[in-house]
Amino acid sequence: MYKKKLIMYLCLSLWAISGCQQVKQTTIQSKEANETIEASQNQEVLTEEEKYKNLFLQQLEIGMTEEKIRSLFGTQFTLVENTMEGNETWRFDLGTSSDYQFQDQGIDQVDIEGLKSSKVKLQLFIDWNDRGLVQSAALFLVEPEQMELYEYHLEPEGTREEKKSPL
Repeated sequence: MYKKKLIMYLCLSLWAISGCQQVKQTTIQSKEANETIEASQNQEVLTEEEKYKNLFLQQLEIGMTEEKIRSLFGTQFTLVENTMEGNETWRFDLGTSSDYQFQDQGIDQVDIEGLKSSKVKLQLFIDWNDRGLVQSAALFLVEPEQMELYEYHLEPEGTREEKKSPL
């Protein structure tokens, strides 16, 4: 009789212990799932404008190759002339609406009206030196709430400037 009670007690103890471990494991898994959900909710979702602005500010550098620029900003650009320097410039019209058109007369002018109306979100100009490397760059965008034009410049010596002006 004593052996039966002992065996029953051991079985109950094992059952209780295994049940507690399962509850603990479920709690841990649930906590990990909640942390995963929280982490994914905390990841910042960038707009297209913010993505290109960050690429310009953080990755674009003097001396980059055409291939690197294509990998950062794509292959859809318009070849225009830099009227001040007389060199070749690539103009990227980024974040365009389906009906966007700009008559640039083949020169490096900014489409202020297109930016104000949000038909184009950003315009990026890349100037090239005679070796086919980035010489300078400029990014233009409009903040609709403030109606201000933001200009970001990467100068030939590698310095960066930021300007804003009311529209």
